[in-house]
Amino acid sequence: MHNTEGQFIIYPEYSRIPPAVDTFGLTIAAAADGYLPAEIRLSVLHLTDCILEELIHIGEGCRTVSHTVSLAGLPLPLDGLGLGIEATSDTWTASTAVDRGSGPVRYGFVSDFTPEDRRRTGEAAKFLLRNHITHVQFYDWACRPHQFGPEDGCSWYEDTMGKPIDLTVVKELIDSFRRRGMQSLAYGAVYAATADYAREHPEQALYDIMGQRFDLIGKFFIMNLNSRAWRDQILEQYRYAVETVGFDGIHMDTYGYPKSGWGFGEQAARSLEPDFISFIDEWARHGDVNIFNNVGGWPAASTAEADQAACYIELWDPYTRYRHIRELICRVGNSGKPVVLAAYLLPFKPRDEQKLAEGHSPLQSALLLTAAVSSLGATSLLLGEDGVILTQPYYSDYSQLSGEEQEQIRLYYDHQVRYRELFYDPDAIDITGSHVVGADREFSIAAGDCRITIDGEPGSLWVMAKRTDTRIVLNLVNLLDQEDDLWNQGKRPCVSRPEVTIGIPRYSDRMSVWYTEAGHTNSRMIPLETSACQGVRGPSISCTLPSVGLWTTIVCEL
Repeated sequence: MHNTEGQFIIYPEYSRIPPAVDTFGLTIAAAADGYLPAEIRLSVLHLTDCILEELIHIGEGCRTVSHTVSLAGLPLPLDGLGLGIEATSDTWTASTAVDRGSGPVRYGFVSDFTPEDRRRTGEAAKFLLRNHITHVQFYDWACRPHQFGPEDGCSWYEDTMGKPIDLTVVKELIDSFRRRGMQSLAYGAVYAATADYAREHPEQALYDIMGQRFDLIGKFFIMNLNSRAWRDQILEQYRYAVETVGFDGIHMDTYGYPKSGWGFGEQAARSLEPDFISFIDEWARHGDVNIFNNVGGWPAASTAEADQAACYIELWDPYTRYRHIRELICRVGNSGKPVVLAAYLLPFKPRDEQKLAEGHSPLQSALLLTAAVSSLGATSLLLGEDGVILTQPYYSDYSQLSGEEQEQIRLYYDHQVRYRELFYDPDAIDITGSHVVGADREFSIAAGDCRITIDGEPGSLWVMAKRTDTRIVLNLVNLLDQEDDLWNQGKRPCVSRPEVTIGIPRYSDRMSVWYTEAGHTNSRMIPLETSACQGVRGPSISCTLPSVGLWTTIVCEL
C-alpha cells in the first residue's frame, strides 16, 4: 500500500494561454519522494470570484498527473485575463496562476550550455514555467560577438570569455521552452566585435576624438552601427540565430557607452541614438521577437517607440533608489509596450553573514523590488536556469537561491499573474499624485503615526494608485521597517503591520472594496466592510484593513 497523502506542487503546462483559448493544462506533482493524494480539490478564481471547482480523482501510487481545465461558457475576458489556481487535499494546499492573452513580458535567462548541463534542462524549464516566464534570454551562447557560429561548423566551441558551449544543448533548450509556450531570445550585442575583427575592418569601427577604438575590458570593441558593412555583418548573425539555430528572436544588447563617436575618417561626432532606433526597426522587418537593452535608461524614451516587443531598461547608478524605479517606468509608460527592468540584486552574491545576522535579507530586497515593479505596471529580469538569481551583468556568474527563497519569490510571481488585470491594465491611469496625496487629494489613507509616501521613502507606506472607468487599484508596499530606500541593498523583514483606514470618494452607490496580500499560498481577495462618511472632499466611503503586509493590493469596484 502506497502512502498517497503527501505534499505536492502545481503549475501550468504552458506559460500563457493564447487569446480566446478556453482550455489550459496543469501539472500536479508530488514533492520529494512522496505520492499524490488520491483526490485533490481544484478551485479556479478570477479576481474576487471562485468561477470553477472540480474534484480530481487521482488514485494511489501516482507521482505526477496532467489535468485539463475548461473555461468554456464562462463570461471571462478573451485577452488580459489572470486566474488563481488553488489545489487542496486533506493535508496540503498548493497554488499557481495562469493568464490568457497578450500582456507583460516576464523575462528569464539561461547561460549554461555544456553537455553536463543537459541533465538540468528539464529542471530549468520547470523552474521558469512555475514562475510564468514568457521570454528566455540565452546569454553568451554565441562563438564570437560578430560571428555567432563557429567557422568550422562544429557544435562544440568556447566563447570570447572562454566559456564552453555545446550548440546541441542550446537547440534542445529552445525546443523545450517552445513546447511550454516560452520564446527564446538569442543574446546579440548590436555593436561588439573581437579585437582581430576590429583590426581587420577599421572602416566598420567607432572611434573617439583621438582616433582610438572604443572597447570594453580589452575584449569587445565597439563597431559603428552607421556603417552599412557592419550592419550587414551583424544582421547576418541575427538571421543565423533565428533561421539556423531556431531562436524566436534577438535580445539586442548595448554597453551604455559610448553615446556618440566618430566613424572611420569622419570629421564630426554623431549620436548613436538614431542609429539604435533605425537598427531596431530594420531588424524588426525580419518579423521576429526583438528586445533592445537601454542601459541606465538611455535612450529608452526614444527606443520605446521603435518596433520591439518590450521596453527593456538595465538599472545602474545613479538610479539606485525606489523612486528611480518609478521614474524610469513612468518615462516609457506611454509607449504602450510592456516594460521590463533588469535590476540585478547584489545582496544575493556575497551572502554577508554579518548583515544577515543584523536582519538585512537579500530575499526581502527581492520581494520589495518585485512588489514595487509590479505595482508600477512592469516586470523584472531576475530568475534563470533551475533556481538561480542575477546579481550582476555577467549572467554566468549567478547565485543559487535556496528552496525557501525560490518558493517565496514564486508566490510573488504568482500574485502578479493571478491579478494581472489590476497591475497591467493598459487603460489604467496613475492617480497617485493627483488623487491620493497632496493638497488637492480626494482620497485619504491613514495608518496611525505611519507616514504615507508616493516615492518609496524608508520608514513609510509607499502608495501607488491607478484608476480605470470601472475600478480603482491601490498598492501599498510596506517600507516601515527599512532604514534606507536603496533597492540594491539587503532589507529588513516586514514586522510593522499597522491597521490602515482608507477613504474613497463615492463615485456610485454600489461600490465594493476588497484586498489581498502577496506571499501566501491562498492570496484570495477578502471583502472589506465599508461605511458612508464625509471625506476630504465630500461624500466618501471608508474601510479599514486590519493590517498591511509587505505588499497589499486594494481594489475598489465602482
